[in-house]
Amino acid sequence: MFVLPLFYKLVPLKDGILREKIERIACELDFKIAGIYIIDGSKRSTHPNAFFAGMGKFRRIVLFDTLVKTLTNDEVLAVLAHEMGHNIKHHIQVNLLLSLSTSLVGFFVLSLVMDKSWFYEAFGFAEGSAYDTLFIFLKPAGSIFFFPQPFYFALSRKHEYEADRFPLWLLDQPNP
Repeated sequence: MFVLPLFYKLVPLKDGILREKIERIACELDFKIAGIYIIDGSKRSTHPNAFFAGMGKFRRIVLFDTLVKTLTNDEVLAVLAHEMGHNIKHHIQVNLLLSLSTSLVGFFVLSLVMDKSWFYEAFGFAEGSAYDTLFIFLKPAGSIFFFPQPFYFALSRKHEYEADRFPLWLLDQPNP
């Protein structure tokens, strides 16, 4: 509500068939929205996109102008239904919880080594501080998190497939 208008010009989607269809789908899914907006995404990219901004009763549907210009109404609805599928199937919450869990495990391990002199000495520090610990810990973090990446990628792919199938159900087409 506050940050997006600093970077993009938001214009409410005009009344018409597209707006009616979006509102009907949102109503059928009990998907609360505070408005449907078009942003001037073409100033920065030719990529068509759509997303939701905000939460709860402040959630807005945001369509890039490139999306509305290049796709048919049904194609725009399919893109929106894909994004709604992520929300309705709780993909966002799952990813947030997974990220939070990973961070908590990392901070727990960090707390275990924070006051150990052998940890600092192994990296050439005479004595350590919280800043040293964080630096030492984050330096190899990319290598450590390399191993669970296939799991994260597989989960991401699963979520994308589920969201891809969601528009088919929503738009009354056979679901493969």
